[in-house]
Amino acid sequence: GLASAPSLITIANRLKNIDPANVNFITVPNVPAPADPNRLTLDEPAASDFFAALRKSPDLTQAAPAGTPSEAPATPPAPAYDKALQPISVANGTGVTGRSTAIASLVAQAGFTKVTRIQATARPQTMVYFGPGFADVAADVAAMFGLPASSVQQVANIQGVQLYAGEDFATGDKPTLPSADPGSVVAQTAQDQTCQATNTGG
Repeated sequence: GLASAPSLITIANRLKNIDPANVNFITVPNVPAPADPNRLTLDEPAASDFFAALRKSPDLTQAAPAGTPSEAPATPPAPAYDKALQPISVANGTGVTGRSTAIASLVAQAGFTKVTRIQATARPQTMVYFGPGFADVAADVAAMFGLPASSVQQVANIQGVQLYAGEDFATGDKPTLPSADPGSVVAQTAQDQTCQATNTGG
């Protein structure tokens, strides 16, 4: 184990030729925890966007490689359910009267024709709620509108799937997602001489 001097020497010999400039340390977006400001918690939705970017590219210091013109777009697999039979409700929380009509039309155009509209309390962010057994449908509805996984939640009293349109969906064909702030992701290499900032208040 690491308590053995020979093991530590072996590890050191394997790492000694690695260029420190090629070792990256990246801090996930975080904020002080509400219950304890001396601890950190993930800053959503920036953290989800960060992990999504990490899955797409192993090196966040470099742009993800672009596909070549010869690459054909992958055909998405057919869903394991009949879209026309899935109960979808559109809750209008955009603050714009009648907005649910346009959003419901977008849902129907995607094949989810069993759609209803309801008026709801205005809220800032669009969410997708689903009842038991509708997780796959909810994920597909969220993907249609470019919503991250953090915007999809199971709720016991929902029958089917509910697209709760928030104020970020007051116009357009998709909600306006907050753009990632480059300054919110801290990155440095092992060659850098600085350390990550820590909470010095307690």
